[in-house]
Amino acid sequence: MSGNPKSLVFTMCFGLVYMVCFYFNWALFRFYPSYTQFSIGPLGPEAGPVIMWYGWMAWAFVVSLVAALVVPKTVAARLNPTLVWGISAAVLAGTMWYEKRWFI
Repeated sequence: MSGNPKSLVFTMCFGLVYMVCFYFNWALFRFYPSYTQFSIGPLGPEAGPVIMWYGWMAWAFVVSLVAALVVPKTVAARLNPTLVWGISAAVLAGTMWYEKRWFI
């Protein structure tokens, strides 16, 4: 396998953590475009619509980075790339299943 095996750990974790954060609406922070302001908690209805995507991405990045740093390189090197692709496909399928509510 070429490249850094820890990137496989990062990739698997990122997709899984992002999907969990998306599903449960867990955001590290929120962005309010009408105020052009980031916030840890909700500002209230007067702040207008909120963008949670940045916070979901931040959680996924932080957790995946920690996982990639904690998992020993020898363990990461034994990961099968098919497993990484399988988990990525499962994350995509899970996200599509969850989002079907917008189309049905």
